[in-house]
Amino acid sequence: MRWLLAAATLVALALATALAVRTFKTPAPLSAPAPKVEACADAKVRPSLPLPEATAAPLQLVVDPAVKLLIDGVEPGSSLYEGVHSIEASAVGHQTARVQVQVDAFTPVLLEARAGSGAVTVLMVGGRCANCAGAVANLDLRYRPDSLGSLSGVAKALSTGDWLEGAHMMRGIAPSERDAAEPARLLAVLYAFAGRPSLVREQLEKLDDAPLRTALTRRDALEELKPVRQLQTAMARWNATTERFQRLTDRFVAEAPKPLTTLTLTFGELSKAFGTAQEAKDAIGCEAALEAANAALSDLVMTLRAMRPEDCAWQQRVSDAL
Repeated sequence: MRWLLAAATLVALALATALAVRTFKTPAPLSAPAPKVEACADAKVRPSLPLPEATAAPLQLVVDPAVKLLIDGVEPGSSLYEGVHSIEASAVGHQTARVQVQVDAFTPVLLEARAGSGAVTVLMVGGRCANCAGAVANLDLRYRPDSLGSLSGVAKALSTGDWLEGAHMMRGIAPSERDAAEPARLLAVLYAFAGRPSLVREQLEKLDDAPLRTALTRRDALEELKPVRQLQTAMARWNATTERFQRLTDRFVAEAPKPLTTLTLTFGELSKAFGTAQEAKDAIGCEAALEAANAALSDLVMTLRAMRPEDCAWQQRVSDAL
């Protein structure tokens, strides 16, 4: 029996050895990981609105003769496209102002740039500071005798849009001194950056500044005409939007039939809504239909871009259809 057990053990060992030899293979050398493919530059870029000139915001300027004002690096014209714009205002011997302003379609903007108290500051009416801190519920400007604030400190803080630091500095200026022209104007700048337009107006009422008042009156008159401009350009903007929809449909229906079918149904409903609003001369209704149509188109574009983010030829096709 023992010799049978030993023989069986030898057979088992032989089989195990043979199996090991048969299954063991020299491991293949590790290959380097495939290089990461980057998405194309415009793969996440949403399309801008068609006909931006039709929705441009009228621009009123009041610029101190000592100040050089640039918007997006060039001398400003009479209007600004919707979106964020970089403002730079400089004067010899003063800290340069650098802020960003958010401009809304059709909404007139007044920019006043002035050098004083060691810095150039920019007052904006109709636009919003795009690089400033958000508004706070309680803007504390109460006078604090122990504060080290000064007009120079206020102006230098506001030249960068830092209205929180400007408010801190303003607390060191006595209430009896705040009604003078310079602190009253700096308060208006501060309130504008903090998103308090009604308080801006209160401060501007204290200023005896004819050029600024004239520009403000013009801006307000253009604000009243906003619905007129909207209706005057509504049809052209709708046509431009539907032409963009048609180009996208023609070029991508084979590759993206489902989202384009959905968009076609959406456009059918929005077309009816726009036509009804147009007949009734309803500016708000026209704008609502246009906004919804352009939002739907933008979503479609981003859906198409997401299908092949690393295919730059595909991304170019999408861009060309816009």
